[in-house]
Amino acid sequence: MDYVAPEIVSGCQYDAKVDVWSLGVLCFELTTGRAPFENRINREAFNNIVNLNFKFPEYLSEMAKDFINRLLVKDPHKDMTLKKSEHTHFSPRELGSIWTHVRKKSKSLKSLFKSILN
Repeated sequence: MDYVAPEIVSGCQYDAKVDVWSLGVLCFELTTGRAPFENRINREAFNNIVNLNFKFPEYLSEMAKDFINRLLVKDPHKDMTLKKSEHTHFSPRELGSIWTHVRKKSKSLKSLFKSILN
């Protein structure tokens, strides 16, 4: 649900730029281990999307926050293009932080799946 861009939630016309929004959500999830707009109540999650209601964890670098903020933009005419996103580079430290969170999330998902399957 987080991957749904504000213009889709609002019932407005949209184009391929909604993929930029999805990339922003994916980057947020990979760097934090959680979805930016998650809420157990669908209506609240959609409200969070339309109002850009999310917070970054303190450990995330300013570079990562800036990159994600340029992807998660309400007005699709003002967001970063996918072409421009190719020119953003993360430091080895940043990438290490990202993979640490991905591994932690991966371990918790494995244990969840094990408990469900057993």
